[in-house]
Amino acid sequence: MIRSGRYACLAFLLALPAVAQEPLSAIPWLSDSLRQDQVLPDQNADTGAITSSSLDAPQTEGIGILSPRQTGLPFDLWGQTSRSEVVELIFSHPEGKLPEAQAMFQNILLAKTRPPSGPSGGPSTMLARIDRLLSIGALDAAEALIAAAGIIDPELFRRAFDVGVLTNRPEAACAALRVNPALSPTFPARIFCLARANDGDAAALTLRLGHELGAISPEEELLLARFLDPQAFEDEPDEVPDTPLTALDYALRDAVALARPQGTPPLAFEHLDLEQGAPMRARITAGERLVKFGSIAPTTLFQAYRAGRPAASGSIWERASAVQALDRALASRDGAEIAEALSEADEVFSNHGLRVALAKAYAARLANVPRAGFPDDNIRKPFELLLLAGELDAAERWQSASPSAQAKLLFALADPEQSLPSADGLSGLERMIVEGLTRTTAPNEPARYLMSLCKSDRKGEGILGALALLRDGFEVDPDDLQAALFVLSQMELGLSARRIGLEKLLLRPPA
Repeated sequence: MIRSGRYACLAFLLALPAVAQEPLSAIPWLSDSLRQDQVLPDQNADTGAITSSSLDAPQTEGIGILSPRQTGLPFDLWGQTSRSEVVELIFSHPEGKLPEAQAMFQNILLAKTRPPSGPSGGPSTMLARIDRLLSIGALDAAEALIAAAGIIDPELFRRAFDVGVLTNRPEAACAALRVNPALSPTFPARIFCLARANDGDAAALTLRLGHELGAISPEEELLLARFLDPQAFEDEPDEVPDTPLTALDYALRDAVALARPQGTPPLAFEHLDLEQGAPMRARITAGERLVKFGSIAPTTLFQAYRAGRPAASGSIWERASAVQALDRALASRDGAEIAEALSEADEVFSNHGLRVALAKAYAARLANVPRAGFPDDNIRKPFELLLLAGELDAAERWQSASPSAQAKLLFALADPEQSLPSADGLSGLERMIVEGLTRTTAPNEPARYLMSLCKSDRKGEGILGALALLRDGFEVDPDDLQAALFVLSQMELGLSARRIGLEKLLLRPPA
């Protein structure tokens, strides 16, 4: 629950959710890969190398993979904000829809900072950051953060194990398990790691031992038995009783070609469908969900669009067809053909909230498209897409000889070295963006409140509050947008603030 007067005020000003999630509740699907009452024997472990460390150790709380120079965030990001408050802020922060706002939030989760204050044994900001990354399917980022901390704790092992299972990269977690039985794995986790190490005999022996000790449920036992020896079940019905939905359960079902549970899977589970051998529809569906959350690079999605011939029209196949048509047009070097294909692709991807992904996927190739032969009435498309991709030199080639006030503003927003233009000739929204980025005094009450947090050594709270104002993304209220841009600019995050203003002007809600 939101307990303090400060959070209540923030909820009032920013319309944040009235109830925040309890710490560590965001990941209900974490595999039950730990057992605290028994350490399983490992004859191959180097007992001299066994180590154990508490996640409460202060050195883990501020660990990150991005420096203040890389993020623009202050090292003393949390200041007077306590560890428990940081955890609550991380879990209650609304999902953003503007790509730059999503990227900024991920930067906060990955940033190296001074550890927030808090009592020993309190909630872990490290686990909170990892879990929030897992909740949006940002497994590569979570994996990197875990690696930076080291798999030194049972809860870190639990998360490393699931990331490895879902990315088909379990080597790090299983290696940590071999040298440190103090991580206290369950029988299923040990069996899985033994199988992945091609030690089928030891895995089968451990499965029998788990059965004899009653340490494996009948459902887990049947699923693991199928995994270890699928040929033995060739004539058996493809039915396994439901078990709690965990990463391991989901991955094992996939491995033995059993039906998945019905419904949309958690975002992190979509990584299992990114493999090249997965069906084209599944690859595209998974890639689009993850790209929209900023959890994977657009390159992976666009590889899926090119994985085969579109099977039908409409939906995902419309986007796959548009990609393949644009590829053919770019290969032809024909300006008119490129213009037509680019216009079609831009339309279908914008309608699905994927315009930034399209821009980034084609930035390098669009930068080399000759303007000669390109229809004058279509030059705005490459200009805007190149701005969204950050290709400023290439975008400048596509400016008209007499650019409008709007075009000048777009280019200035994308180029941090340019001064922003005056408000003359701009629309109301454009004026509010410029004023939000250039004002020296807070434009409204939310901005004043958030700046008061920043000035009272609670910079992280103020920055997260500014990002929360952008929660409606493409449809964000102009006053909230202006307040957010003002706060971010005042906190020396002007480059990201400009980028947010650019996206607000160039992106539209999915159709």
